[in-house]
Amino acid sequence: MNETYQKQIFKSPWSDIKEHSLRDGVILVSNQLSLEVAAKAVVENNTETVNSWIESQLIGKPTPEQLEEWNNNVSKPFLLFIAQPYVLIQELDLQ
Repeated sequence: MNETYQKQIFKSPWSDIKEHSLRDGVILVSNQLSLEVAAKAVVENNTETVNSWIESQLIGKPTPEQLEEWNNNVSKPFLLFIAQPYVLIQELDLQ
């Protein structure tokens, strides 16, 4: 996989991501999918792959319930990749 994408993935609390959700710019990537792979597909405009992930619910907009949960726990950590105008995020398990 291209190191360029991996180097652009950061750990960030919801408090730093929340402002992007207010402009509807957040895309949630399922933990079943590598954030690096998803970022590459979005940046390279691989619409066929991205559309198949949307249909499979592997990527998509956060639900109102998820947003409410995260707004109540602003320190919740995520992995983050900025693909203008979107911010791709993936929940980090604290298990």
